[in-house]
Amino acid sequence: MNDLWTFNTITMEWKEIHTTGDVPSHRSNCSMSYDRNNNRVIVFGGGGANKKRFNTISILDWKTKEWIEIQPKPNESAPWERTYHTAELFYPYLVVFGGEGIADLDDLWVFDFITLSWKEVPIEKNAVRPSPRRFHSSVRIGN
Repeated sequence: MNDLWTFNTITMEWKEIHTTGDVPSHRSNCSMSYDRNNNRVIVFGGGGANKKRFNTISILDWKTKEWIEIQPKPNESAPWERTYHTAELFYPYLVVFGGEGIADLDDLWVFDFITLSWKEVPIEKNAVRPSPRRFHSSVRIGN
């Protein structure tokens, strides 16, 4: 997958874009966000052949068309590999909720692009916790 396709809604035409670097493997059911502050595309998670799942972040610099991959650091707390999750970019954070990993998940994680680290958001003991879910969607409104 060294190239991708973009669609121009003005000319109504597809254009092939060639990329380099740590190109992500073929995958489905991942999330993709556009980081307008840094002009880059961010892909998290997803699944591949033989039910392989990912918890890596792949970043495409839109100017240079070069990919880099961020893997969880050794011994760092990080989310399970997953598919069918939601992810919202609120720079410098990527917020990931739920999906399917070892089972349907109800965890909430935040990746900090400044420190390049993950943190799980704890839910208070008596708080109402969302049920485990996959195939859901999310929308960030304002802050």
